[in-house]
Amino acid sequence: RGEMTDPRYITVDGQGNILVPDFMRNYVYVYGESGKFLFQFGGEGSREGQLSGPRSICTDSSGHILVADSGNERVQIFTRHGEF
Repeated sequence: RGEMTDPRYITVDGQGNILVPDFMRNYVYVYGESGKFLFQFGGEGSREGQLSGPRSICTDSSGHILVADSGNERVQIFTRHGEF
């Protein structure tokens, strides 16, 4: 679990978690400070919360996760728990 094939950019949230979008698998992988896999979110598709070629990622001061969803030509916003 948590194995990536095409990781792109990386960000660290306010809790110290490491977030990495995988362009080919269409998921965002979340790891703890120690590098232990915690969870993933997204999945291939065009519905809300699904991703197609997530290219970049950042977090805001409220803890939201912003993902540049390049294949769907949009930016999606998720909670710190990966909920759309």
